[in-house]
Amino acid sequence: MSDGQDLFDNSGPASEPVTIPGPNAPGTLGTIDQYVLKRKIGGGGFGVVYLAEDSFSHVKYALKTIHPALKQNPEEMRRLKENFAIVQKLHHPHIADAMVIHLAHDVQYFTEEARKDLRLASGDPVMVMSYAPGSTLSAWRSAFPGKRVPVDKAAEICRQVADALDYAHAQRVIHRDVKPANVVVSEDRGRIDAQVLDFGLAAEIRSSINPRGAGEVRDTSGTRPYMAPEQWTGDDQNGRTDQYALAVMLYELVSGAVPFEGVFRTGDVELMLDAVKRRPPLSVRSLSSSQNRALRKALAKAPGDRFPSCAAFVAAFSGRATPSSGSGSGSLRDSFLRSLSYVVPFLRSCCGAAADAARRAACAGADRSPRFRAVLDRLHLLPESFFAPEDDAETPASAPAFSGGLSAGTGPRTERQVRKPVVTPVDLGDGLSFDMADLPPGSFLMGSPHSEPGRRPGESLHEVSMSPFQLAAAPVTRGKWRAVTGTEPPPDPNCRDGESDDCPATGLSWDDCESFFARLNRDHPVHGYEWRLPTEAQWEYACRAGSSAPYGGTGRIEDMGWYAGNSGGAPHPVRGKRPNDWGLYDMNGGVWEWCADEWTPSLGNKPSSDPVVAGVGRDRVVRGGSWAHSAALARSASRMKLPRTARFDNVGFRVALVPR
Repeated sequence: MSDGQDLFDNSGPASEPVTIPGPNAPGTLGTIDQYVLKRKIGGGGFGVVYLAEDSFSHVKYALKTIHPALKQNPEEMRRLKENFAIVQKLHHPHIADAMVIHLAHDVQYFTEEARKDLRLASGDPVMVMSYAPGSTLSAWRSAFPGKRVPVDKAAEICRQVADALDYAHAQRVIHRDVKPANVVVSEDRGRIDAQVLDFGLAAEIRSSINPRGAGEVRDTSGTRPYMAPEQWTGDDQNGRTDQYALAVMLYELVSGAVPFEGVFRTGDVELMLDAVKRRPPLSVRSLSSSQNRALRKALAKAPGDRFPSCAAFVAAFSGRATPSSGSGSGSLRDSFLRSLSYVVPFLRSCCGAAADAARRAACAGADRSPRFRAVLDRLHLLPESFFAPEDDAETPASAPAFSGGLSAGTGPRTERQVRKPVVTPVDLGDGLSFDMADLPPGSFLMGSPHSEPGRRPGESLHEVSMSPFQLAAAPVTRGKWRAVTGTEPPPDPNCRDGESDDCPATGLSWDDCESFFARLNRDHPVHGYEWRLPTEAQWEYACRAGSSAPYGGTGRIEDMGWYAGNSGGAPHPVRGKRPNDWGLYDMNGGVWEWCADEWTPSLGNKPSSDPVVAGVGRDRVVRGGSWAHSAALARSASRMKLPRTARFDNVGFRVALVPR
């Protein structure tokens, strides 16, 4: 088709004699001129998509209907036609081609379902697109446990999508609706091929069928979980807007959930917008620190803080240099990296301080390519991970836990050397405040030794390094819940009269807690910080407070918390027992506390930094035991799973405040 030819195909049925299947032909749902409808392959708010075969050439196409609101509006059809003409010029191995907008003449339906779906009549337009065989990425990832795709496969798919996006951006075209439903994946003998669909069209259609106010020219089209902040607000958009959506997609592929998944489940647009504009996404536990950094950069709130291209993002995530970084210094950099492979084994035999010194020296004189930073990340972990337990070998019960405030390579400190956190109130106004313990960075042994009484499966002992954060000195009370949400918490008949406001807020699901934090961040923001549930690692780090004993503080559950043996079968107001050595109350016993993480049966046995398991699984982690359960379940290492929608009168939560 030449550039001067009309975009609309008015030819009607093929002029040469062809055999059009009739209503009794197997596998035929109807015909639109020469296109034989085979099966429905997709659909959404803009219309439906059917697989069709040209009866003359036997080539398969995807036929996409156009929303009735557009067909009846000449101005919107003009916009769609202009957009289609631009997209039609995109030709890339990973972009499904847009062919023509076909004006139907002879429409026949052989099933009632096809008639209701398509609702096409003679003279109606239908988009003809090249057919990309395979499954949508949404369906394809469902074959993996927890819908979590292996990192190497996810990165390869996103690399191909990134190439397609950057190509289109060079043609001054943005997609605006990158998501798994708009990517088709096929596999052949281990080779993955990805095709991007609806390039710019789905967003254009969605924008067109949404009402506009007079003079409104800014576009807010897209699919909510994948929309960048500038899409939500209708500000200027460019290729980095697509990069944000690509990062959401990669995050979802490797973790099983989009960022802020709990907030999006609420359906509250204000809460969603607040999360997208202000809250940082949780790190993905299964990824390295450099991979999480790449995701955070691509998900930056301001477009200018993201990568210069989609390919640069995926390269940083994969630990590869982008093509533009292959300058004359490349051979020097590669030589340096190769030399590190010889240095690392030597460092394994050295003390941690020597390895840390090597890391600092390397940082001072070398460039900052993603691949180089990945190596530095590994060097940074050497002082700690070389001496951590490996595989499933547990540290003996007498081994001391690493304490807060530990510097890399210095070895564990005694309790007297630890800087004790200071508990100070964070005043949020209107009489609302939280007493927050400012917890120091450090490392500790998470889990429990085999010899610990009451130990349960999944408490494998391993070293974890923590960044600084703040944690509330006590669980959220009924009074705090009311002050933040303006609503009454679920009634708790077990709470004694006159003590209701100081009793922990219970009967709340994990999703209820997410709604609480969305409101707290929106109505009472703290500059540079985010309110949220603590991760499982943060919770245990705070609970232990430098102790390796089964219980914090004095090491005696009778002193530290309420459990079935001393509670009298009822909850008690918070702060009724002794605090641990970091000033935190009710960590052992009291009520189970929700954590941010999705449940996994085992903690693993490898060293990690700030781990969190992000996902959309049914079950979430609760920690700490409760007034209704045994002392063994109130141990610092004890962990249980609950459905995220569960509500029990002995399950509550406490707030964490973390740097953005």
